[in-house]
Amino acid sequence: MAAAARARPRQHRHHVADPVSPAVDWLLFVQAFGLLLVIEGLWPFLSPAKWRETLARMSEARDHHVRMFALVSMVCGLLLLWCSH
Repeated sequence: MAAAARARPRQHRHHVADPVSPAVDWLLFVQAFGLLLVIEGLWPFLSPAKWRETLARMSEARDHHVRMFALVSMVCGLLLLWCSH
């Protein structure tokens, strides 16, 4: 019985998920979210005054402009994800 347990291949922590499988690779999701937080925090860390000024200008922007900026950002993100897949 112990020999059968040793004969099984080892599971690696960093594996490639099956692209057909609907299962979520939670480790990859957490890593991507962590990277997002690091990137989002760079600008306010490096230049808090400029960041505040930009947020103040964005808060005065019309809803249509904010939505268009968000849409372009999401489409660019989706294209990057699609191209890297």
